[in-house]
Amino acid sequence: MQPAPAGLWVCRRRCSIHCRATIATVQKNRAEARQIMKTLGYSPDNHLKIKVTVRDIPYYRDPGVI
Repeated sequence: MQPAPAGLWVCRRRCSIHCRATIATVQKNRAEARQIMKTLGYSPDNHLKIKVTVRDIPYYRDPGVI
């Protein structure tokens, strides 16, 4: 990576503050979502079961299997 004026990966102070705030918001949202799922009876021991339907074309099917 190149240094500041020419470098593309420069994170300015304002951007850095925004990134930290976003990370904090994501963590708060995840904690809230986990609490909601827990009240609905789902936990690490009782996973939410889903069924994924995909078309039978390799580039659709392969990610669906994963």
